[in-house]
Amino acid sequence: DQVPAGTAPLVQVSIQGEPDQVFLKTAKETVELILKDKVWEGRLPIALDTPEGVFAFTVIAKQGQGQIDKKAQLIVNPEAPALEVTLSSPVKPTETLTLDVLTYFEAVAFNITNELGLVFDIQGSNGVYHAEVVVPEGTLDKIYPFSIEVSSSLGANFKQDATFRVLVVE
Repeated sequence: DQVPAGTAPLVQVSIQGEPDQVFLKTAKETVELILKDKVWEGRLPIALDTPEGVFAFTVIAKQGQGQIDKKAQLIVNPEAPALEVTLSSPVKPTETLTLDVLTYFEAVAFNITNELGLVFDIQGSNGVYHAEVVVPEGTLDKIYPFSIEVSSSLGANFKQDATFRVLVVE
């Protein structure tokens, strides 16, 4: 996988057997994973100052006095996408415009701008966010620009531009 610095991709580890603890260890820190539905998961923080290239980490599974280590890696690439934005479009006036945002990090803030001044109440967690807003009656038939800037808990800001269409049928 490729991710930009300032993200924290979700890592899921499936292990045969029943370990007591599973960790991700990097050169800077150790992150304990949580067991959810027979899969260990947690976020691997990639600091803002992480250089471009291979980012190595180790998965450590402990059971009693025993321990198994497995080396893993991902690529830090500033050009890699950090989020994916989907808008339901076209939409008619008085209908609901939906916004779905998937991120490779836990988002702490959203800044949305659009020509209509629509206010999106974004809900969600763990990299999956959703919002709905009703398009006002009388909105003109055209393609509207949309921009979202999302802040990660590691202090990075990621921006994506998109468009949505309001369709007036007479």
